[in-house]
Formats: sequence, structure tokens, C-alpha cells
Amino acid sequence: MRVVTKLTGLTADTIRAWERRYSAIEPVRTAGNTRLFTRDHIRRLLLLREAKEKGFGIGQTASLDDTALEELARPSTEVATGSGSADTGGVVADYVSALAAGDTELAWSVLRRAALWHAPESLVFEVMGPIVEELAARHRWGEFDAPLMRVANRQLDALSWMARAGLGQFSGPRWLVASVAAASGPSWIAPCALVIFLERLNVAELGPDASHDVLRAAVDDLEPTGLLVDTTGAADDEMSGLMGALMGAASKTRVIIFTPSASPTEPPPGLVVVTSLTELKRSLVEGSR
Repeated sequence: MRVVTKLTGLTADTIRAWERRYSAIEPVRTAGNTRLFTRDHIRRLLLLREAKEKGFGIGQTASLDDTALEELARPSTEVATGSGSADTGGVVADYVSALAAGDTELAWSVLRRAALWHAPESLVFEVMGPIVEELAARHRWGEFDAPLMRVANRQLDALSWMARAGLGQFSGPRWLVASVAAASGPSWIAPCALVIFLERLNVAELGPDASHDVLRAAVDDLEPTGLLVDTTGAADDEMSGLMGALMGAASKTRVIIFTPSASPTEPPPGLVVVTSLTELKRSLVEGSR
């Protein structure tokens, strides 16, 4: 329940009331009577919240099917800006503005709405990618401090999870995604994980600040089909040791280095270097042939 309240912005009492009094959602219950919420449940809760904010009471919306509820909650096509905008450029601007103002709750509400109204591919390439680029720029300029960057990274991780949860699980190969930079800086883990998942590949995230030893152990123990490492923010003295670890991993699995700030260069033998989400998608497609 705690995760669902964070994702939807609804209180636990509200969710329970909507379930018990109005049968607006019907989560599965375990033998121990614990509620199990799927991504579809979370999406429906978000739609109910959107409808409520547009003035429709839960008594009016609880019995509607998802299609009717979506039509009721959908933002007006005339809305070009503001946190209710379905325009991807508006989403990016609204999110960054909310963060800059220190309003992390508003920032998350912008992403919640984006998850409702954008297909996963649009979400990753038109929303998440541009957001991380803007966050990285503002971090370099000293505008966004470490605590704010940690919040942004967590929110992007949650957005990526919501998009992936709606696509189900695949029985195919598994990729590992990691970042060698600290969690207090810009991270491409969330959008990279979603790009990989959209190619129908399972993803496990090793998280930020992954050491050389963690990467080696993960490849040895988990035997993934591929390993993607985000080197954003890595210091020069870290890169030499990292390259040695990745070249060793490349003898056992496919390795892609994601480095958006770098100029294209000839990668070391056995390694693939990409500088954008589009290049990552292309590399994954070519590697599956």
C-alpha cells in the first residue's frame, strides 16, 4: 500500500474507501489478506484522481469502465501548457520548473500524468530523455543540489517502473543496468532500462555508484545477456579501472557503455559505446539480429 500511495498521490484511507464503499478497484488479496495492486489498478486510481480533480465525484466515476474513465479524465486538447498538459514539451518544462521551485510533490504529479497519457516509447524518448538532459545541465550549473537530484532520480525510476509494469514480464534474455556515478548526480539508468525493456528484454538494475567489483560479481553470478553501464559523471581516474573491468565482462556478455556527454570515439575491443537513447535502441536492434 505504501508504494501505491506514493505512486498515485492518494492516501491509504482514500484508496481503502474507494475499494470498500464504491468498489472502484478490486485488488487481489493474499492468504494473509494483503492487497496486491497491479499496474492496471494503479492506472485506474490515477484516472479516478484525475476525474476527481476535474470535479467528478467518486460516486459518479467508480462504476465507469477504464475506457469511459479515460475519456472523462483526459486533458483538454486545447491545453498547451500547465501540469495537466499532454504535450511532451510541456511535461518537461513543468517538471523541471516544479523541481526548481522545490515542489517535489508537484513535480511527481507532472510525471504521474505523463505516465497516463503517453505511450512508453513516447515517454522515454520525448519526456524522460529530455528531462535527464535538462537535469544534467542544471546540475553542472549548480542550480540543482544533491538532495534534489536524488529525488529526481527516484521519481524517474518510479516512472520507468510504472511504464514497464504495464508491459508485463518477458521470458527472454536479461540485461543488467548500472551507473558508476553517485545517486546525487544525473542518471540515465531509468530511461536506459525502459529502452531495453521496450525491446522485449528483461532488465535488472544494479543502481548508482556501482563499483568495479560489483559489476564483475554481477556478471559472474547472474550471467546476463548484456550489461549497460552509464558513465555520466564518472571521474577520469575512474574510467581506466572501469574499462579494465568492462573489457573483462565483455568476454562473458555483451557490454554497452552509455556516455551522452562524450564525442563518438572508437570503443575498446569488445565494447559498444552509445551517446543517446536513440543510439542505444539502434544498438539493441542490431545486436538481436
